[in-house]
Amino acid sequence: MPPSINSIAYSTTPKASAPAKPLRCHNDEIPFTATTDAADRMLTFTLTSSGEIFNLAYDDNGNLVSKTSQATGQATTYIGIRVTG
Repeated sequence: MPPSINSIAYSTTPKASAPAKPLRCHNDEIPFTATTDAADRMLTFTLTSSGEIFNLAYDDNGNLVSKTSQATGQATTYIGIRVTG
């Protein structure tokens, strides 16, 4: 079973195609690559170890609303998560 991602903490350089910091899961770093949109919000991320891809969705105010696994379709819904850069 792949690790559960409880939080996403990352930083980017402007218009970067990959975050500078890895995901963290239970204090362990999880290397990944990502795509971002014109507002520098992460749209997808791919776990380097497994190749699993997740899609991220935002509302009109830029709040993170969901994370969905492309492989399983399993979605996590978020309420009131403001993404700032």
